[in-house]
Amino acid sequence: MPQVKIEEEMTYGLAPLVGSIDVEYGVRGAELEKLLRDQQELFVKAMELRGNILYRHPNLPNPKWVTSEVDGEPMAYFDLDWAAERQKVVTDLEGNPLPRDRAFSLEESKGWVEYRIVGIFYCPKLKVEILRSKYQRYADEYAAKNPVSFTTISTKEGEK
Repeated sequence: MPQVKIEEEMTYGLAPLVGSIDVEYGVRGAELEKLLRDQQELFVKAMELRGNILYRHPNLPNPKWVTSEVDGEPMAYFDLDWAAERQKVVTDLEGNPLPRDRAFSLEESKGWVEYRIVGIFYCPKLKVEILRSKYQRYADEYAAKNPVSFTTISTKEGEK
């Protein structure tokens, strides 16, 4: 007889989610504002497609671009090049490649900067399953289908 596993109802909680956009250095003013506004809408749509619900509060601008504390303008970081399209190989004195996780100058980022957006969303609280190798899963399934048990028989001397 087939068995049906009944899942409990999904619970939600508030969580900050971060997005980013790569922009060529030098884009400013109305062009940058339009680009960020369009990308903000895409960010919210992308998060909603993943099952997250935007938290709305009248006094809280959500989502919000990361801004500078000095002038309140959106803050540009040196681009991390997540897609690995503009990699620059850095080597030590012997010529061995060194790991590099972020650019330290516009030259290394090839003239690209990154703007980050943060939004607060209702997200499903998920349980994380620890993955096992497929051979371990096969062994567990086989053991469940074909249980083997061992018993010890104690014999007293003289008994057969």
